Amino acid sequence: RPWFRDKAFLKGSGAGQPLGILNGPCVIEVAKETGQSADTIIYDNLLKMLSQLWMGSFQNAVWVAHPTTIPMLGTLSVDTGTGGSHIPVMRESDGKFQILTRPVLFTEKTEPLGTVGDIMLADFSQYVIGLREEMRIDFSPHLYFSTDEMAARLIERHDGFPLWDEHLTLEDGSTTVSPFVTLEAR
Repeated sequence: RPWFRDKAFLKGSGAGQPLGILNGPCVIEVAKETGQSADTIIYDNLLKMLSQLWMGSFQNAVWVAHPTTIPMLGTLSVDTGTGGSHIPVMRESDGKFQILTRPVLFTEKTEPLGTVGDIMLADFSQYVIGLREEMRIDFSPHLYFSTDEMAARLIERHDGFPLWDEHLTLEDGSTTVSPFVTLEAR
C-alpha cells in the first residue's frame, strides 16, 4: 500500500484522499520559456524553479522527477562561450543523481515528461502526514468457504496536505516562493 500512499501524497485531489503536493494551494508553477519545444526541460527552467523555492527549504529540498525525464535530464547542459564546451547540469556521484546540488528522486508516481508534475522541487518537511489508524488486516474464511480459500482486506486511515495555505510573497512585493515548485506543461 505504500505505493498508493506515495501517489496520493504527490497527486491526491483532497476529496476522500490526501491533498497531494501538485494540487496544494501553495505550489508554484513556473512558466516555460518562450519558444520552448514540447516535451523538454531546459537549464533555465531548473534555475527558475530553484529561484522560486523558499530558501528556508533549500537544505531539505529534493527534485522529484518521472523516469521519462531521464533522457532529457541526462543530456542537459549549458553552452559556454563560442567554443562549444558545456557544463553538465545533472551529476551522478555514488549512484545518486543531483541537479543544482539537490538530490533527485525518480518515481513513476508523478506525471510523464511534458506535463505539469514531470519534475518538481519539493521540501517534504513542509508536508504533513497523519495516520489515524495503523494498517489493520482482517481475514474471513466464510466468503470462499466452498473453495477452501480465505478473503483478506487491509484497512488504513491516513491523510496528508501541504503545511502552507498559499505561497509566500517576499518583501520586494513581487517575488513568490514556496516549498513546492513545479514546471508548467510544455
